[in-house]
Amino acid sequence: MSTWRRKAIALFPELFAELEDYDNPRHEFFSRLGMAAADAHKVQDQEALRRIHGFAEWSLHQSEELWKDAALGFYEDVFALVPWGDVVPCCHHTSLRR
Repeated sequence: MSTWRRKAIALFPELFAELEDYDNPRHEFFSRLGMAAADAHKVQDQEALRRIHGFAEWSLHQSEELWKDAALGFYEDVFALVPWGDVVPCCHHTSLRR
């Protein structure tokens, strides 16, 4: 099992339901993560925001393939759903980088 998948399952087990049915489960996961981020921003769930944005940022520092899925599946959705001013303070979490 890949590192990204192990880390994502540990942090977000609820987002992995039926992912194997998709042609690109990684892209689908990041899309779901984007929706979870939008929900967490609405209710200001700081713990969820830390995990979500930390994982997304960690993904940007991995393979080019994972970077693309995170950028297109997560960040594109998040910036479409959440005001920039709400997203920026959540960026640059270093706790999940390793």
